[in-house]
Amino acid sequence: MKLTLDTLHLYCVEDGDCLLWKQSVRGGMPSAHIDGKTRSVRGHVFFTLLGKRLTGSNRISPICGNALCITPAHLVGRTRSETLKAMYKDGQRQKMSPSTYREIRGAAGGLKLNHEKAREIRESGESSAALAEMYGCSPALIVKVRAGIRWAEVANGASVFGWRP
Repeated sequence: MKLTLDTLHLYCVEDGDCLLWKQSVRGGMPSAHIDGKTRSVRGHVFFTLLGKRLTGSNRISPICGNALCITPAHLVGRTRSETLKAMYKDGQRQKMSPSTYREIRGAAGGLKLNHEKAREIRESGESSAALAEMYGCSPALIVKVRAGIRWAEVANGASVFGWRP
């Protein structure tokens, strides 16, 4: 594949002022076979075609927030923190505590444990293997629940914001 600033549009779909990559995607990011290797299309555009450099811990991120956008004018170097702040501001991510997330997943039937089961596990004298079979999960999860690593918010009434050693 020969990617130049003039040929980018051949591999993309225009959506407003964005060029959305319509070829292969790897890890949610546009990728292509360039110079004999599978490479990030954003990286190729940013470094090779535009000749830009990143400083510090910056990453290439589209300012439009579209994961498939490779428009040269949209690509900037941002830290992970800056990228996440922009995503929260634009509503692409939601701030949610771990316990709220588990409640939503649990209500949808996506979890094997809940607050009550975690309390039962902590109070039980049964072996981890027996509890794992009873609750349909791994013995490792039982050990983590008992240690307060998982479902920490129900460990001895502690808050999810409590400090763990």
